[in-house]
Amino acid sequence: MRLSEHPPKTSDFGTELRPRRADLPEYEFDGEAVVFDRRTQGLHWLNETALSVLRKCDGRSTIPELAEELAREYRVSDETAVDHVEQLVVLFAHANLLAEEGMHAGGP
Repeated sequence: MRLSEHPPKTSDFGTELRPRRADLPEYEFDGEAVVFDRRTQGLHWLNETALSVLRKCDGRSTIPELAEELAREYRVSDETAVDHVEQLVVLFAHANLLAEEGMHAGGP
């Protein structure tokens, strides 16, 4: 799937982002990481930015909050940060790295 075919929208994710799934071990290497999905036997390679955003998906944070942190951390414009966070959240959702609706990171 290409993001240009399904452009992300903040409104698709509600006020608070779903937390990342608790059953996904991550193995960090030089600021990047591999996340292993036991359900699908899939590996997901995350760069430093994606790893930072995934770790902040806690069920309480919002896209604007994460984007503000990202803009400060990487010294990019607010618009660029929002765009990157939205794209990452869409990718995380499509890769099933986020908890199901109504679930917390640790379960129901």
